[in-house]
Amino acid sequence: MKITILIIAFAGLMIRSAGGQHVSQMMYGGAAEDRLNTIIQTRDGGYLIGGRSQSVGNGRYAHTWILKFDADHRLQWTKTLGNTSAAAHNTNLSQLYEASDGSLYVLVSDINYFTTGEMVSIMYRLEPSDGRIIDHNKLRHAGGNSQGYDFIPRPGGGFLVASYPFVNGAHRAGLFVLDERMQIVQSRYIDDGSRPEGRSLAVLRNGSIVLGCRRHYQANNRRDVSLAVWDAAAQLLETRSYTTDGIETLSKIAALPDGGLLIAGSRGPRAISDVLLIRLDEQLNPVWGRSYTSDSPGEDLANDVVVVEDGEEYIVAGLKAPCGGGRQGNAYLMSILPADGSVNWIKEYGGSRTDQFFAVTATQDGGLLACGAGYTDGATVQDGYVVKTDSRGSVCGSRLTSMSVAVLDFEIVRGGKAADAGFLNQKQDLSEGSLSQMLTLCNHWEEASESVPKVDAGPDTTIVCDSTIRLDGRGDGLLSWAPAAGLSDPRSPDPIAVLKETTTYVLTVTDRVSGCQNSDSVTISVANSFSVDAGPDTSICAGTSLMLRVEEGDEIRWRPSVGLSDPTSATPTVQPEESTRYIVTVSRGLCTGSDTVVVDVTRENTEIVASGGERFEFPDATSVGGMRCDNITLHNLGADTRIIRRVNFAHYQDFSAPHSQFPIEIPGKSSANIRICFHPGAVGNLGDSLHFAFDCGRLTMALKGLAASTRLAGISQCTIPIRVGNDNPPGSALFISSPFPNPTAKQILVAAVLQDARDQALADTEGCLRDIYGRLLRRERFVGSKVATDGALAIASAECRICVEDLPNGLYYLTVHGPAGYYTFPVVVAR
Repeated sequence: MKITILIIAFAGLMIRSAGGQHVSQMMYGGAAEDRLNTIIQTRDGGYLIGGRSQSVGNGRYAHTWILKFDADHRLQWTKTLGNTSAAAHNTNLSQLYEASDGSLYVLVSDINYFTTGEMVSIMYRLEPSDGRIIDHNKLRHAGGNSQGYDFIPRPGGGFLVASYPFVNGAHRAGLFVLDERMQIVQSRYIDDGSRPEGRSLAVLRNGSIVLGCRRHYQANNRRDVSLAVWDAAAQLLETRSYTTDGIETLSKIAALPDGGLLIAGSRGPRAISDVLLIRLDEQLNPVWGRSYTSDSPGEDLANDVVVVEDGEEYIVAGLKAPCGGGRQGNAYLMSILPADGSVNWIKEYGGSRTDQFFAVTATQDGGLLACGAGYTDGATVQDGYVVKTDSRGSVCGSRLTSMSVAVLDFEIVRGGKAADAGFLNQKQDLSEGSLSQMLTLCNHWEEASESVPKVDAGPDTTIVCDSTIRLDGRGDGLLSWAPAAGLSDPRSPDPIAVLKETTTYVLTVTDRVSGCQNSDSVTISVANSFSVDAGPDTSICAGTSLMLRVEEGDEIRWRPSVGLSDPTSATPTVQPEESTRYIVTVSRGLCTGSDTVVVDVTRENTEIVASGGERFEFPDATSVGGMRCDNITLHNLGADTRIIRRVNFAHYQDFSAPHSQFPIEIPGKSSANIRICFHPGAVGNLGDSLHFAFDCGRLTMALKGLAASTRLAGISQCTIPIRVGNDNPPGSALFISSPFPNPTAKQILVAAVLQDARDQALADTEGCLRDIYGRLLRRERFVGSKVATDGALAIASAECRICVEDLPNGLYYLTVHGPAGYYTFPVVVAR
């Protein structure tokens, strides 16, 4: 049943298959008979479809009907041409064309018997945005009627029109040559007494114009296929007819990329005809001729043919109808192989009544678009029928079918003459109609539609350093992978793929019952390289070595091999004699990566010299344990900056260098100071060796200092009274009451006095002796001797003896600890 709505819209089942192809089926129409008989794809990716409709005006006579869709199959606008208010007015759209500037051209046959009694052809130029008429011309014979069937652009500008004029009391095959303004500049017709009809036009590769004709000999009721060949100036060169038994009819001709011509039509009497195809070479001689017959003889028609894939395939569209009752016929698309006319595939489309294709075109996405007329289930009148398929004619509801093929031998007859037809251009009053009301849209066979098979080719994947991968496809039906090269089994859902470069595989699944197809694709990216890091450039001193390092791989190769312990190791030791750039190449499977590292060899340099030469003497120390610091000036005699990061001493006992001054940079031809400190550890002259390290150079100089101290003798002079006080007056600190001792005895006697307002325990006081490195050598606690009271103060005294008998001569530090703090002072042991 039909559903009436106010405006045309897009409906029907639609899916998007792999590669971006839309597939769909749609019905358009109204309460009366409607059909669509020509179709083109526009430059914006959309479609322009034309035909005729009786669902406007008085519903009795047909009017030209045009529908414009965008690239997403959405209806943009509709237009009807013709006088919709006339009592009897028939128009039929014959052909559409889009110019390079986007302008749309339409050829219409106008039959208005009951008003003016004439039959004319009209060319329209339309505005592409909404279909408004920009200009038009009526193409009419001066002495009779004419009807246009086809037009094509003329090389060099203008148009060529195939017509069917009534001249000298009979119909003829006519050719109109129009300029860019649609004005006739030449008109020709063929007069051979056979009532030829000019049905289709083509321009061959050599520039010849070919007019395809139907010829009908009334005397014996014979028909044949006829061609009229004109040069570029519209001068007749020859006519040819091709016949077997006199029952051939031409519907469409198409120029071939190789310079030849393809003819499509039918063969046989009405209602039991076969599809007819003839392929001609550049000289228009038959390469092959074939007839195609249904398994059940009936009316098989080829209404249109299109050459696709640069001539590698011909697509035929038409009607496939068996004799008798029941199903009246189906629309079909048939793929023909050019070499011998054999059938590649055939698909049927339609419902329970007759459906037919009148035109087909290849689309920009690689699919096919066909239009015609058909019935929705239960309908009593035809509607416009549009089917969008993939490249193999698959759409939901399509069915695989077959035809038997027969070889034909042709008789070729030459002859005929051309004359001027005397046609005129006339303007005509136009009344435009609209199909924005009273149209219906039907969902074609919604209940009977076959579901599109599911397919999944798996996720896109990248393989690194490998050549094989197992694909992971899934689908409900017969599976086929493309390209098949390198696959273990192109019909398996999960074949192993062997590839050397990034490849996109398309998995196509075909339903075993309906023949519907669906596709999905997967891209396997191959990464043939990876990053290798040989580390930063570095430098070494001559005669030394270092270890290079790179990540592991299947194979490692260092170049050059000079100075390398192992040129195939990931961690070779290198000791080159001169600066060298090493290149490492790492292989992993199919992949390789490389990197370079420069090892710069630096020779020993002697640019640094010290003021005073190789010896530096400190002045005498003023006291034992005193420390004196002075600067040593270094001069850089070279041009490059040298950096001193540290200094080394031979003994680290009497001399030191503050760490905070490093690193010290000495630019070329300049000087810098290094601070050295002297702290004597014994009586007499003290010395050490100082070493400077810079780059691959080294400087050594001698250091000398003189230690001076007061020698003290006697046990009594080793007694050091120490007062320990708290944080409150009168005593708050420790102090020394005698000079620094220089013990010659075996013991150091330390006497301490504790003065405190509180009663402090003497056990909290002790004496410690440490060497110059802070290591503890001796520790003794003070022993109290008496306690007295002095006013408000509590006074305690104590003493301890620290043995120094087995200590070598040198500098030590005595520390006395008490409740209120501690005090440290140097002690020199000298014998």
